[in-house]
Amino acid sequence: MDMLCSSLVIVFESRGAGANLVQKLMLRELMDFRLTGAGNTDANPMPYRGDSAATKAFKVYCRLVGLPYLFETLGQIINDFCAALDTEAKKAEEDEPALDKSSTNLHRKPATPSSMEVDPTKMNSDEDETINRLALQLICQKVFVKIFRSLSVFPL
Repeated sequence: MDMLCSSLVIVFESRGAGANLVQKLMLRELMDFRLTGAGNTDANPMPYRGDSAATKAFKVYCRLVGLPYLFETLGQIINDFCAALDTEAKKAEEDEPALDKSSTNLHRKPATPSSMEVDPTKMNSDEDETINRLALQLICQKVFVKIFRSLSVFPL
């Protein structure tokens, strides 16, 4: 069933009719649900919850059409974000506490805000909640702007 649904969606999408196929399969499942009274059984209380042709086709279609959009829209910002985290992790390794030769005290360089944690119970003692909140807001704004600017190419 998986291979059949995948093949059908790919063939139909190559002809520009993938959305129509998924729509018809989903409407068919809804009609079967209404006609058989499947909503009254405990096994399948809602449509589109089972392992049907409609749900399989929908998953394949979403991946086929949605992944290129997501990669184009959010790929660069996620890549930049991961690179920044890697850079901060390497810097944190370099900034490990070093033994001061003049005393036995450990000296640490000032910490950089590498976390976006805003839950005070999960934050390290050297983190500032305000800085973390602002860093989280900044990355969320970047993602929102990228999505908003890509509305004209959003797959339907």
